[in-house]
Formats: sequence, structure tokens, C-alpha cells
Amino acid sequence: VELQPELRRVSSKVFVNQAKMYQKLDRVCEAITPIQTWISLDPIKRDTTQSRGLISKYREQGDCSNNYSSGSATIKQSNTKAVLVEAKVNGISGKFLLDTGASYVSVNKSFAERADITEVDGSKILLRTANGITAGSIALAESISVQGATANEVTVVTLADSDNQLGKQLDGLLGLSFLARFDLSFIDGIWTLSARSDVN
Repeated sequence: VELQPELRRVSSKVFVNQAKMYQKLDRVCEAITPIQTWISLDPIKRDTTQSRGLISKYREQGDCSNNYSSGSATIKQSNTKAVLVEAKVNGISGKFLLDTGASYVSVNKSFAERADITEVDGSKILLRTANGITAGSIALAESISVQGATANEVTVVTLADSDNQLGKQLDGLLGLSFLARFDLSFIDGIWTLSARSDVN
């Protein structure tokens, strides 16, 4: 998925199969995220009774109401049109670029070490970045929060500091593995994240 230049063109079957893999790994609440990611790429057409039913199925199986997402956040966009946020990952604060075009939250290796983010053994991934294809490692953050918006057990990708495309002032990208757990709106220069009603 990460190697595709246009995520909207990726078949729904790919996201459904991702969800099934999470389910078989007994990480049922995480199985919701690929479905929410698929919806978020075209919510007008994809936020349907069928997709919400699939989310509800995983929510009930994993008892996800208390740890999938909660709370809300309000973020003002800067004049540069970049959306910079302070996020806490496992309780450690960092500076992130909000990126609705990234499937995963990604963090620099040095920040991952500070935040005690656990990598999944042997789980490597290739990412398409502005500078080409970059290798990363799949990992799991116990919690990520932006203001009052919080999600637990979030899949992230760790990248070598030398592959940092963002400059030394940023610790990573805040992608859809976190954002898709929330209803996301942008009005008058203000981004709002609200825990999705279909999983609370």
C-alpha cells in the first residue's frame, strides 16, 4: 500500500485483507484501522452501512470501545499550510507533521528509542517518500495523543534518522494509522479531530 502513488486507487480488498491479518494476529482493534483508512480516502462514497458494519464487527470482537479512540483536538493551520502538531507517543512529546496522505504514523529511530516504541520482530516495510523508496520497521505505540484526542495500540513505522525527510526539528509524520480513528474536518483554517462515533 505504501508504495502506491495514489492510495485511492488501491482496491478495497487490500485493506480488507490487512484487517483480516490483524484479526488473525489477535490484534482485533487494529483491524479497524485499515477499514477506516480506506474510508478516509473517499468518505462520501465509502462511509456506508457495509463499511460501518465491518467496523462494528471488529469493535465487538475486540471490545475496542475504550481503547480505540477517545476525545478531541483542535489544531490551527499555520500560514505555510503545513500542519504541525505536538503529539505524545507513549507519554513522550514530539513535533509531528500532520499528513493525511501517509498510511502510517512514522517516527525517527532516535524518537522511537526515547518513547520506548516496540518494534515487531522481522517486520520491515518499504515506504514511498519524497526522496524515493525508504525501508522502515513496523512497530507498535501503546498510545498516541494530540491534545485530548487519544488512541491506543497504534501501528507506527520507525525510520533511520538518516532517512528523515522532515529536518531535525520534527520527530515524524502523523499519518492515518492514528488519524483514521477520528472524524477529521477542516474549516476556516482549523483542523478538528473527534473520536469516531461508530467505535464509541
